[in-house]
Amino acid sequence: MKTLVTLFVVLLIAAALSCSSPDAAQDITGFRGFSWGYKLQKNDSIFTVILREEHRACGERRGENLKIGDATLSSITYGFGQDKLSYVVITCEGYWNFRALLSATTEKYGAYDQPNEDILTYYWVMSRGAGALEYNESSEVTKLCFYSKVMAEEERLFRENEAKKPKDDF
Repeated sequence: MKTLVTLFVVLLIAAALSCSSPDAAQDITGFRGFSWGYKLQKNDSIFTVILREEHRACGERRGENLKIGDATLSSITYGFGQDKLSYVVITCEGYWNFRALLSATTEKYGAYDQPNEDILTYYWVMSRGAGALEYNESSEVTKLCFYSKVMAEEERLFRENEAKKPKDDF
């Protein structure tokens, strides 16, 4: 639960940025061949669901290649809202893996925004998707999150509609 809340906050921060990357090589439309909105099947042969909570799920891809560029990754987690691919969280450890992941991401998505040069957090905001890379110097853990703007809006509308429904608490 704590992980989902942390991921949600990181994604909201990235969404709040209104700038875009004009030098971007391409838009963020999904990850490794899976477009945003990919439908998670009940007995999916591609993903193993590791956490399900209400209408959200997180999973790992079977046989995933844990490399991006020269970075060796610790994990890649795929996030689903209403069983549709909404975000991806990539983690790695160590400063050199952080630098390699930053380099590979910049090569693919172009120039980043770094609001504070003293904090190792970088953003890519495009028309259909966005990404945030953060390096924690004390733990030496890097998290790179990509998410779909369309799926984030669908999630917002879903939560808004759910809040309007009467609750049967008593």
